[in-house]
Amino acid sequence: MTSQQNVRKTIEIDGRDDIHSVAFLMEGKHILSGGQEEKIRRWRLQDGKEVARPIGAGGWANTIAISKDGKWIVGGSDGGRVLVWSVESHERVGELRGHREGVYAVDISPDGTKIASGSWDKTAYIWKRSTGERLLTLRHDNWVAAVKFSPNGRLLATATWGRSVRIYHSEDGHLLREFLIQPGSTFNQCLAWKDDTHLYVISLDGRIHHIDVSTGETLSRWLIRTDGVEKRGCIALPNNRSFIAASAHSSISFWDLTTRTKIGSDIDYDDLVWTIAISENYDIAIGHGKKITVWNLGDILPSRYVHKNVDPGERPLTSPHTQAEIIDLKKAMRELRDQLTVLQGRHEGQSRELALAQKELETLKSSIKAKDHQIDILTADVDHWKRFDAAKAEDLAAAHRELEERRRDSEELIAVGEELQFS
Repeated sequence: MTSQQNVRKTIEIDGRDDIHSVAFLMEGKHILSGGQEEKIRRWRLQDGKEVARPIGAGGWANTIAISKDGKWIVGGSDGGRVLVWSVESHERVGELRGHREGVYAVDISPDGTKIASGSWDKTAYIWKRSTGERLLTLRHDNWVAAVKFSPNGRLLATATWGRSVRIYHSEDGHLLREFLIQPGSTFNQCLAWKDDTHLYVISLDGRIHHIDVSTGETLSRWLIRTDGVEKRGCIALPNNRSFIAASAHSSISFWDLTTRTKIGSDIDYDDLVWTIAISENYDIAIGHGKKITVWNLGDILPSRYVHKNVDPGERPLTSPHTQAEIIDLKKAMRELRDQLTVLQGRHEGQSRELALAQKELETLKSSIKAKDHQIDILTADVDHWKRFDAAKAEDLAAAHRELEERRRDSEELIAVGEELQFS
């Protein structure tokens, strides 16, 4: 783990059994974890201590989602059930039945009224949270590894293991798009919405795909590992959407979303990374093996990536850029100005050459006009002598042919000059 020798771990938690899912709640002060222990546990980030009683999940707690208002916990188990609990009391307040096999993905709509679930039985369901009524059944051609509502809740993205990503209308279930990307994550970790139009996906071959769901275009894709082995991966976006965290088997890297270049330090483990989550305070929780490790991203990434989105009226006066970064930016600006000066000089030189070529062309045109006048006089002379002196007329005709040849030569010169003018 040499890439993180200078990075400070915030905390490490013993999760009791393999961890499949983590999520932050209480404004990032607490962490929920679920996995093969068949319980959902709640941990205090400050000291890593467990708080409140664990929640029985009725099977492996494969996937966890927290409602945006922080009131509800939704979990999916390998027993095929989707369960809903109160964040405050940990009491179960709902049980959604219908899946015939394990549930590997759950999500809650931004307004908290709908729940989506994906299962090994090749179906995704959309439920009404308050009543448990099943609103939509979305059938797939392989088991559903991920479900994610768009930020406005109007769309639902689903991922089938190794097959495709689909985009549905969440109200009527209409299939809008399908992308043949071969998603590569198990527990609802291969999809991340940037906004209502742009979605990121990690595939089995270790690539991140940026897709525009409104046009059906893949805007970009890039490789986060080069070993060529198909492995599970996870991705997560922070609230400010400036970078993406991506895991490839046992390593986590960070990538600028604009330049698609790696930033900060990698985090490496000896065991498989199953799940990652980023809090609004820029802590990253990583479930690997039986442990949950939390790092503060301010110790890993350049400062410009670790700041909250705030309204312009509330934006702090201090810049997120370090002094060294500002100096680098100024240097880059000077280099760009120098390049602009060079280009302007080249343009001025080319303009002078073009003016000279135009002047030469005008001279050639004047010469041709004079020769045209001479040809007209000789032509009239030939006609005159044809009537009076055949011998003299023949001499003049020869002179006329010679001048015609010169005229053609001159016209060729004009053509060359005009070509130079417009090239």
